[in-house]
Amino acid sequence: MESSEINALLVDKDGVLVREKSVIPDATEFLATVRRHGLSNIVLSNTSRLTGPGVAHQMRERFGIRGFEDKDAITAVDVTLQYLREHPSRTIVEDMNIAVEGEADLAAAIRGAGFSVVNDAWIDEWPSVPTDVVSGLDGATTYQKLCRAWNAVRRGARLIGVNSDRSYSSACGTELPAAGATLTYLATAKDDGKPDAILGKPQAGIGEVALQRMGLTRETARIAVLGDNIREDMGLALSLREAGWQAEGWMMLTGVTRREQCDHPNIQRVFTDLREVMRTLFHQ
Repeated sequence: MESSEINALLVDKDGVLVREKSVIPDATEFLATVRRHGLSNIVLSNTSRLTGPGVAHQMRERFGIRGFEDKDAITAVDVTLQYLREHPSRTIVEDMNIAVEGEADLAAAIRGAGFSVVNDAWIDEWPSVPTDVVSGLDGATTYQKLCRAWNAVRRGARLIGVNSDRSYSSACGTELPAAGATLTYLATAKDDGKPDAILGKPQAGIGEVALQRMGLTRETARIAVLGDNIREDMGLALSLREAGWQAEGWMMLTGVTRREQCDHPNIQRVFTDLREVMRTLFHQ
């Protein structure tokens, strides 16, 4: 696609707009310029901690990006909550009991959406087996907590992964196992070794939720997925194409991927920084 045809941006947060506790150069101007030109855009985050409004609050309060509204972000948690509502494991939603292998914010989001979270009900045995296990990143997990979730899956609970991220970079640059590693561990409790559902990037669903919010269809959307990760972000562009959307993977070199890694079929364009993206989109 020509850059002039792009009418929708799906933008990664970490590594594209922010990094740790700082805003990436030109990110504030980039978002303001996109808004000024009326180009549809939504920030997609694979976090298993925050909902979209939580990310929006973080962008405003921690990073000082004014004008960032709750509707401007969608996360893997949002898509997980939607999946639970649209694909309940029981005919009556109130009969669902969910065990959460993740941090307190994930459990709070699920509870806040009206579901019963039963993490505190298990010591050696469940009074009744949970209907679902939702798995995300838990930086303080223990063997006992993993045993709880693993045994629920072994006894028939549906296993849902908020995302399948293999690793993330710590503040000092060390690669550490992420939510996908926990999900793989829990899946060993199933005969086929596979989760029942995996949400978040690179699955097309999170992008389709964003495009629906923008009011775009397969016939009208011309999408650029702007991210710094080959597997999650560029994989999302591929998943969207396989689902019938016109989408390109635009790789940013402001995050985890180096230029020498960019000879990859899922990458259509490579950008050094956000100012280069603005020149491409708006010829400025």
